[in-house]
Amino acid sequence: MIAASLKVSPPMIRPIAALSLIGLLSFAAAPALALDVDLAALLADPDAQIEAAIAACDLGVTDPKAADAALTGAGWKKAEGEGEGVHEYANGDTWIMMWDDPGFCMASANLTTAEMWDALHALGLHALPTGTNADGCDTADMGNGVTASLSGPGNDPACTSQDGAALRFEASN
Repeated sequence: MIAASLKVSPPMIRPIAALSLIGLLSFAAAPALALDVDLAALLADPDAQIEAAIAACDLGVTDPKAADAALTGAGWKKAEGEGEGVHEYANGDTWIMMWDDPGFCMASANLTTAEMWDALHALGLHALPTGTNADGCDTADMGNGVTASLSGPGNDPACTSQDGAALRFEASN
């Protein structure tokens, strides 16, 4: 038996444990994950409108004024939303609903939920799946105090849909 004949002396364990501890500390000390895309370039690209909406929401959930300036500056149509302090932005079949105050933003498009999830990850946003929310829908920890929840569109959405998708960004603080 080869496994039985292998012996690791205590001096060998210490360097391995030290390297493991350094790795864990490096991971814990890593900066919060954040958006690392050129929002203006995405907004200007007619073939990247869903990616632009996702990136704008990742910004808008914590800095709605900056996202508003970027969206309106890129020609997205802005309208008053259904409630006070809520605005909607549209560009073709892609739209965003965002609060004036930090805390919530939703990107929606005529995609399946699987396509929306793929678009989020294709941006290289370093989103880490964290499981499901209270409704059972997939969530991603954006790493900047923001959670994105995947669902179908509408006020009472299903977690998966073939007839439209939404990413709801919510700030934890």
